[in-house]
Amino acid sequence: MAKEIEVDNILTEIRKDIEDKNLTEEKFDFKDVQISDGLFDADHEFSMNDYLKTINDINQQWKIPMSVHIQGRGKLIKKLVERLTYFSIIPRFSSQNDFNKSVTKGFNEMAAYIVKQNEIIDSLKEKVDRLEKELKEEKEKNE
Repeated sequence: MAKEIEVDNILTEIRKDIEDKNLTEEKFDFKDVQISDGLFDADHEFSMNDYLKTINDINQQWKIPMSVHIQGRGKLIKKLVERLTYFSIIPRFSSQNDFNKSVTKGFNEMAAYIVKQNEIIDSLKEKVDRLEKELKEEKEKNE
């Protein structure tokens, strides 16, 4: 029989804890709460060079080696453990490698897309600059 969760009792305990600790709404400010694990910064600006370096790292590191090397002294025991665990580890490594390969391919596709979009943006900027220059020259002629 599953244990019933008594939500009202839990809420009452939470309210009592809040009251006991004299917490007010001003103290519930989440501005100082760090939501990042150090890999993501919401205020960070995109850098194509950094992105391409990351892509390069991913391309070099996506594959997990299938061999398992056990550290230690007993050569016979290490070989025995390696052979006994091989049938279990290889399918997992293989599945992980398949996933890593797909993710790496996705990142490479995104990089190619970003490069292509940047080329289009640069081309459009050149057109806008040219058209603005022509418009300025046309206005000067008409004045």
